[in-house]
Amino acid sequence: MKKQLVRPLLDYEKKILKTAKHKNFKQTVECLQKLALGGKYEIQLSFNTSDKKAVQQNFPIEIINNREQGLPFQIKVEKLLNIGGVLHKESYGLNKALTIIQDGKSFYTKKESVSNFKTEYPKKPQYLNGTLNNLKTFSESPKPSYTRIVIQTNDTEFTYPTEILEFKKNRLKFDYETWHLQKSLIGLPFPSTKGMFVNVEINGNKFDFYGIEPMNSMIIDSVNKIALDDFKKYSYIIRLCFAFLSGKFYKEEVVYALSNTENFETIDEYEYVLESPSIISKNQIVNPTFFFQTFKDRSEQEQKDLEKHHKMFDSNLFSSFCEKVLNHPELLRTIELIITAGNLSDSIQKGALYSVAIETLTEFLKDLNQEVFKPIQDKPTAKSFRKEQIALLETYKTKIDPKGFDILATKINNLNSPTNKDKLIKPFELYGITLNQDDLEVLDQRNAYLHGGIPIDSSWEAELEANALKLHNLLNLLILNFIGYKGHYINLSGWYLMQVNEVQDIFKNVDFEEIKRITEKVNSGNAKDLNIPDARKKIENYEKFLKSVQGTSNIIGIIE
Repeated sequence: MKKQLVRPLLDYEKKILKTAKHKNFKQTVECLQKLALGGKYEIQLSFNTSDKKAVQQNFPIEIINNREQGLPFQIKVEKLLNIGGVLHKESYGLNKALTIIQDGKSFYTKKESVSNFKTEYPKKPQYLNGTLNNLKTFSESPKPSYTRIVIQTNDTEFTYPTEILEFKKNRLKFDYETWHLQKSLIGLPFPSTKGMFVNVEINGNKFDFYGIEPMNSMIIDSVNKIALDDFKKYSYIIRLCFAFLSGKFYKEEVVYALSNTENFETIDEYEYVLESPSIISKNQIVNPTFFFQTFKDRSEQEQKDLEKHHKMFDSNLFSSFCEKVLNHPELLRTIELIITAGNLSDSIQKGALYSVAIETLTEFLKDLNQEVFKPIQDKPTAKSFRKEQIALLETYKTKIDPKGFDILATKINNLNSPTNKDKLIKPFELYGITLNQDDLEVLDQRNAYLHGGIPIDSSWEAELEANALKLHNLLNLLILNFIGYKGHYINLSGWYLMQVNEVQDIFKNVDFEEIKRITEKVNSGNAKDLNIPDARKKIENYEKFLKSVQGTSNIIGIIE
């Protein structure tokens, strides 16, 4: 075997690692491995017999070692049980909080933690098969601890928090030495540029936010001791807000590890949770790597103008963003809708979710700025106007049906309210966002989307997808402005078109001379000399080319 080339760390590298923040992961990895390996346990089941007798009985259970989602299990029942509804998990008490025992140590689940239940009856022995979506080492809420969440992902293009968020000089080192060293192209180790973390603070609670390459995992550690329920709430918000920026919401299998030690040298309790599937899209709206790459290709004046934006997404602003989402349920729902839409393959369904999101967001912004949205903003004037209209209506009271009178009175009381269109457009004006004709047309399409209609006259799926993403762009602009962001953003509609294989082929293969020849033949009345199906196809591709050129003309925008 060829001897591996090894070199000692240089002095500056030793200095970097000396001041790095230490993170222990060996105990965390042991917990993950224990869950993954499965094994033989006993489970306590509480159920009622057919004659209403309450029974508690232990059965052997095996948690099966495979890499499907969740913890698949099989319970062996030697003798058929005297119960009704034998094909339902509820009959065996599997809908309840469960206790599972191995070598005297107990593990627990929450209620309704069993899915995919299957069994055959009558059959001896009978096997109860299913999947656990929760397993923990505690039955009651544990005491506040240093808490960590590990989100393992199969994303082959894992997006690290430090690829988007400012990390300053926040370097990490691990009890696995190879984790904070990575190899160069010629195999030499050096301190990993991925071994960095982001400071996040929400309502006074501090967190370290980072990714680990060897585990392909996203990690959030609490810097101080915190109640588990609070940590779950805050870590969800951090993941959600990062997903808004990155287009990737890492979920699925997560493990919460609780420690009495600040650097997680020991893991005292842990909990496994199977969440809904991760959402992996290409909808990254802040992309420093791409922005930095294009920066050097700009003119000297452009570079000078954009120099102040040549930076990562500010970590303090990210913390503020998380707090705003935590404190405003409407904003949280809007972002959840945006991220969920990014995972849909149907452009009409995607547009429909974006339409719901934009109405939710604009209604929220209207409620925050009610006076600005009113046609008559001077309160005494508005009050006087309404009073005069009500007085006028009263003079017709004897001539109008009572129900009709009430309807008109309600309309008058709401006269100083914005129209539905104003509710959509005014928020953009409020944050200094100029809408062009294309933006206004997309906003007008929301009813078509919501009713399942096709919003534009096109059968080209790439164009329909790009059109739906225009709504995503508008949502991004509102949210980024609302949180006070200044910097670059990605036009997702154009970004999408850039990556469509068909569009790339059209850009490569467009023949301007051939298009000119076809056009001249048609205009001169000599179309009979053309291969009509072939000419039509070339013209269609040229039209797609023109639409793609227009759609990709402004990939990067700037919020000043």
